[in-house]
Amino acid sequence: MKNYRPLLPLLLLLLLCTCVRAQGTRAAAETRLDEVYPAYNLSGEGVLVVMIDRGIDYHHPAFLKPDGTTRLAYVFDMINGDDGNPYGVGQVLDAADINADISTAGVPVSNDNHGHGTACTGIIAGNGAGSNGNSDFSGVAPEATIISIKLVQDGFPPAGGSPGEAGFFNPDYILIALQFARDKIAELGLPSVTLMNIGSIGGPTDGTSTVGRALTDFAADHAFVCGVGDDGGANNVARGSINSVGASPVVDIRISKMTEGNMDVDLWYAANDRFEARLILPGGEQLVPGVPNNAARTSETDGIATIWHNGADVDFYGSTGDRREVFTRISSGTGIYTLRLRGITVNNGDFIATMNPAHVGLDNEFLDFGTNDGSINDYSASPGVISPSDYVFAPTFMSVDGNTYGGGQGAPGEIWTGSSKGPTQDGRLGIDFASPGEVLFGPYSPGSFYGRFQTNRVAGGNDLYGIQNAVSAAAPLTTGIIALMLEVDPSLTPAEILSILQTTARSDNFTGNTPNNTFGHGKIDAKAALDEVNRIVGIDDPRAQAFLLDIYPNPVRNLLKISLPDGQPIRELGVYDVVGRKHTVSAVSGAVNVQSLASGSYFLRVRTAGGVVVKRFVKL
Repeated sequence: MKNYRPLLPLLLLLLLCTCVRAQGTRAAAETRLDEVYPAYNLSGEGVLVVMIDRGIDYHHPAFLKPDGTTRLAYVFDMINGDDGNPYGVGQVLDAADINADISTAGVPVSNDNHGHGTACTGIIAGNGAGSNGNSDFSGVAPEATIISIKLVQDGFPPAGGSPGEAGFFNPDYILIALQFARDKIAELGLPSVTLMNIGSIGGPTDGTSTVGRALTDFAADHAFVCGVGDDGGANNVARGSINSVGASPVVDIRISKMTEGNMDVDLWYAANDRFEARLILPGGEQLVPGVPNNAARTSETDGIATIWHNGADVDFYGSTGDRREVFTRISSGTGIYTLRLRGITVNNGDFIATMNPAHVGLDNEFLDFGTNDGSINDYSASPGVISPSDYVFAPTFMSVDGNTYGGGQGAPGEIWTGSSKGPTQDGRLGIDFASPGEVLFGPYSPGSFYGRFQTNRVAGGNDLYGIQNAVSAAAPLTTGIIALMLEVDPSLTPAEILSILQTTARSDNFTGNTPNNTFGHGKIDAKAALDEVNRIVGIDDPRAQAFLLDIYPNPVRNLLKISLPDGQPIRELGVYDVVGRKHTVSAVSGAVNVQSLASGSYFLRVRTAGGVVVKRFVKL
């Protein structure tokens, strides 16, 4: 089974009621990025961004250096091609392969024909090239190195002379993608942040699934971001309890399916309970799969609807959470279905069910026990994963047709109506903080699905930029801010990054008291986060400390003074930037003249008879 629903219906909804502006002027002011750049002169240089999404149009000027060569270190297209690589799927392109393809006419070796991966990667690390020069089109970390992993493909129809594309998703590929990312991060030796920009409601949502455990393991050593999901605004979670056993009373959970197409309902309850589960169809027919033992499975189908009852250890997600699963799939049709539960053995009695698809704009919902709390996706619920929700900050933008569009997403400052909520099914907060995503600007490719919609291409973007909204925009914005944090201090651990972003998040009248299941710890504040990173690196650096040394002022404009309390003479002194390049500076008595350095973050390395110490400083 898969924990992903094709995003085409949601995208079409968003295209009809889109809003807003980008990571440029207004989003930069909202997150205080506009204060970060002049204070620290950051660009993402020396940081690696790994994007797991729908691929990338690496021909787009946003991802090219001034000399026309690629800014990408690798593309791993897991869906198209077969080059016999060690990962067993797809094809791996390195920078040389990409540059060769860029210089060759014809169909690209790998591409993002949909547009989501290209736009979202651009929010993180696009350089704005190809636009009219407006800073709105530049990504947060425009000089970061990029790896793109194409994991999923959205289905969309042909139109206007452009071909369609079949959808594809295999959750097993996530494990392969993580291994590829791990290998290439180690190979390149750069501090890194990874974003996986897929996922929707379903699964155990407690970190115990096969993919959830892999994400937790990866996120322990590598900063990893995943948006919480676009499943807010509808009663797509049912929480309740069975308090007695026997024929009566029973618990009925009515499922209103009024949107044509596939629907999955995924219900979980404790392994030491035994429920009878039956699906009652709109015409009264009942499907009763029987009550399995743990490590066993039963099912029943009428060809349109199927209900599985899975004992612990045989659920569809590989969960280790000691729970049983009742999974229902309705492939087509509309009507009111009822999932009826009867307690046979009740020790705990609690159940949690999720419905997919069911979000703002779709007429699907639970009519009993319904709530939207807990609509966070399974991936984002994994411990250690950095999970931003999405809020509105400026609800209009001007299209290339000269008209202003927007609205319908909530008032500026409010949570976006479609942003998923916590808690996780094991009771953790789930939402770490909220980022503004309604909407940002990202690179568009003229031949892509995104590029078909003129009203979503943004004025000033020369038909090469358009809107990206929803949590899929908030998560890349967060990822770019983390890249800047790692530029200041490459030694930051994922836990430190998450803690800094949580503790520096701001609360306001919209967030209410924090933390909570909607805004997490508050709204992301890039300047406060970078200030905290700089404060930390101003303290004695444990990575190379062999003796006491103080430097001041920090940040510094001209003369960086050095204090050695024990009076030892300096035998060697060097200044290095964040990518390890040594810079020439003039040493004077008890100080270093850094006036000639460009603004940014640097390391001062000092050696005396007592050993070596490294201190970071910021040149204003």
